[in-house]
Amino acid sequence: MIRNDAFYIQQTGKIKYLIPVGQMKSDKKKCTIINSTGEYIWNLLEDDLTEQEIIDKSIEYFEVSEDEKEEFTNDICSYLKELRINSIIVEREMEPQNYLENINSIVIANIKLSFYGDKSIYPDKFTEFESMDRRMEDVRVELVNSSLEFDLDRKLLVENELLRVVETNDRYMLSFPQSKEVYGCQIKKDGRLVRIHAFHKLSEEGIQLVFDSIRVAFLYKALNYGYVAIHSASILYNNKAWLFTAPSGTGKSTHANLWMESFGVNTINGDLNLVALDNEKPVIYGTPWCGTSNIYDNEEHELGGVIILKRNEKNFIEELPLEDKILLVSQRAVSPAWNKNMMEEQFRTVADLTEKILIARLNCNKESEAAVVIKQYIDKTQ
Repeated sequence: MIRNDAFYIQQTGKIKYLIPVGQMKSDKKKCTIINSTGEYIWNLLEDDLTEQEIIDKSIEYFEVSEDEKEEFTNDICSYLKELRINSIIVEREMEPQNYLENINSIVIANIKLSFYGDKSIYPDKFTEFESMDRRMEDVRVELVNSSLEFDLDRKLLVENELLRVVETNDRYMLSFPQSKEVYGCQIKKDGRLVRIHAFHKLSEEGIQLVFDSIRVAFLYKALNYGYVAIHSASILYNNKAWLFTAPSGTGKSTHANLWMESFGVNTINGDLNLVALDNEKPVIYGTPWCGTSNIYDNEEHELGGVIILKRNEKNFIEELPLEDKILLVSQRAVSPAWNKNMMEEQFRTVADLTEKILIARLNCNKESEAAVVIKQYIDKTQ
């Protein structure tokens, strides 16, 4: 961590303050009283130091006795936390907070995520994915009770009423304008470290937002492996997964239910499917994210194809040119696409999959005949 140069020390009478200037003043950051210990730490933070380095140097400088070390250390940690909350110090490089206790680990699509920090923030929706896998974690997820500190050197990538994404030198930072409980999420650019900032005691809505934040971080890391998430409902037919995708409200879940009612097939996931090539074989991986359907599994299935639904009074199949197949499926992807590289990776994965699976557009209504038409088409082409 390093001091934020948008603050300086100002003495007024006998009291010294850390005073905000520029954007920090515009953001109405408060003035903070600083004592001799705080001033020493402020001067130390001209260089980029870890919390432990600050503690060790302070103990040596103030000649803290063995009996006083614990209390002194706690005071330093509380002070640094206050400085972080008020953006008076910033984290130059995102590093693990190793003092956090391990909660547990899960494995999704062969990607291991380990959770550390506040158990009260941890969603209980990962139960079926919890694992004793002893290999090194692919993603470290830290759940902490602190506000999200924004580095001044940042680039705005996405901004709407629900989500704001900025890019700094080594991470992406997400904030949620409408949430008073979940302050935000940081994702290191290599995807290996994620930190979610939230209030200690969360409502059900707050826990859901943490769960959704973990989804974003997971899908970011999964994209590094060439996995793309498609907004779709999926069924298992003839030992293969079939995805039905369409804009929200078109009826993808309704169509999946038609298959269940007409042919007794099982739905794999009601809302989101993670697709990839595994040793050149197209597959989908089970994930716990399934919208409001509450339908998902923790299995890997061979992928047969993607059916793009379009509302129509009649039921019929449209053959699509290769370019349309890639474009239409890519448009249904919900993996992060915050920059050109992410978007190109999604197109690349979809293009590779397109060569190996069936993709067609089904014009359809909500009658059982729609399922019959596409089943006959699948049977004919397989």
